[in-house]
Amino acid sequence: MLVLSVLFWTGCEEDGFVELPGEEIDCSWFDDGSNCWRESLRAFSDLVPEQTETGTLAADGRSCAYAGGFEVVFTNPIDPARLGEDDYLDGFLWDFEARIGGDFLMRYREPDDRIILIETSLGTLKMEAVPPSVGITCPDGEQFKVSLAALLQNCPKETIPARSTTWDAEGVTFILKGTGGPDLLVFDCLAE
Repeated sequence: MLVLSVLFWTGCEEDGFVELPGEEIDCSWFDDGSNCWRESLRAFSDLVPEQTETGTLAADGRSCAYAGGFEVVFTNPIDPARLGEDDYLDGFLWDFEARIGGDFLMRYREPDDRIILIETSLGTLKMEAVPPSVGITCPDGEQFKVSLAALLQNCPKETIPARSTTWDAEGVTFILKGTGGPDLLVFDCLAE
């Protein structure tokens, strides 16, 4: 895949200061393997297809199906004919649900360019960038914040929550980062 779009919460900079609710955290929270970002990813990571498997993106861009029963249903469809455009998915607001055999596995949503919602069996995780801060609301309701997100640039990058998307004329991938180890490939869909 030739084109890469990455959302890092550490890149949020803006004049002014907004006080978000929650306990102030730093790199040590993100290093902790039991933080709610990692717990939310673990709630479904064992059920996504192996990295070597690929799904098929439907011609209408509304779904991607794998042979083993894993399926991604897109609320905001992807136009397969436009995947060859370098900037096609720049700024795209992702909204999809992953299922196995028709059963709910997880849902990922970006209602706007500053909020990520991940719904799993644990509940809904919310990450919100309110420059220069980042707020995290865990599925259990606990709230955390980083008042100056730029400071997280000093943290190990494999611990910082982010999403990465690659695409070209052949297909599209969606990856979640911040696992503390290898990235989590949620889907790799080839255009028909």
